[in-house]
Amino acid sequence: MIKLVELDGTDLSTAIRNLSPIYYKGIRVENELLDGTTHLQIIGDPQPYRVFEVLVTESQAARLGEIHMTGEKAKLIVDDKYYTGFTTQPSWERITPRYRDQNRIWYTSSITLSITEEGSI
Repeated sequence: MIKLVELDGTDLSTAIRNLSPIYYKGIRVENELLDGTTHLQIIGDPQPYRVFEVLVTESQAARLGEIHMTGEKAKLIVDDKYYTGFTTQPSWERITPRYRDQNRIWYTSSITLSITEEGSI
């Protein structure tokens, strides 16, 4: 089971696909010295993150946008592990035609979760 939830357990996704392995980003400065050797400088600790596509209803899309703008954390559950962190701003694409029932309108977006905590369930 893979899903995105709020910290209280409320579902923020209907489905998740294209889940990446854990990536790391950080500040890496590489310079070539006058004698031709390379000097490498790593600043700070690398920040882990995961990238995935999320499928949501209209109400879930609104809540994900609110979570991003207020700086709240979200939790990504992957089988028996969880990853808590901050999400990037979603860029929604509607994938279904307009319906009167908001729970039948589907949106998708690629999201990056910057991991601040991880553990086992």
